[in-house]
Amino acid sequence: GVQTCALPISAAAPIVAADPGLRSIFLGAGGEMPGEGALLSQPDLAGALSVLRRSPQEFYTGPFAQTFVAAAADIGVRIDRETLRSYAPSWDAPVSTPFAPYAMYFPATDAGRLAAAAWQKLGTDGDYRAAADKPAILAAAVPGQAGAIPSPETSFVVVDRDGSMVFCVITMNRFFGIGKAARGTGIVPAAADPAGRAGGLAPM
Repeated sequence: GVQTCALPISAAAPIVAADPGLRSIFLGAGGEMPGEGALLSQPDLAGALSVLRRSPQEFYTGPFAQTFVAAAADIGVRIDRETLRSYAPSWDAPVSTPFAPYAMYFPATDAGRLAAAAWQKLGTDGDYRAAADKPAILAAAVPGQAGAIPSPETSFVVVDRDGSMVFCVITMNRFFGIGKAARGTGIVPAAADPAGRAGGLAPM
């Protein structure tokens, strides 16, 4: 996990170097990028997350919203208080594939379609090697994306004692989103969705 995080951070050094906000977060005293095992402190982001923990509504309507709108404008992100105040989540149907005796469900993203195609390949042919051939599966599952790398995403699952489950996938659509950090918040806005879907304003 640590290495998985350190590698894209290291590869994104030119992006970080180009933005004062990102430099203040990620570059060390000597101007070096954090490597595996390095301590990364993000007090501004911790403050934003504490707002969400204390009162999610404040993120969209309170003093923090005003701070974020101003900071976003400074880095070229056009968003206003009314947009934040009226935000509502959208619902997208998941991608599904049979895997006897179960049905597997995945988010309707490039990475979700890639995972669904891999599980379908595994369930149909029982071929682990073919199921692991990401370029070939991506070309078949996501037209026009042959040889491309799916948008960087991460996910987590929460299951309660009764078996109810929530699966959450989050993405910035490319590494380091728009490549700029909103001052005083630690937030790096997501890049435009390559598939043209409307961007979300959820805190994650």
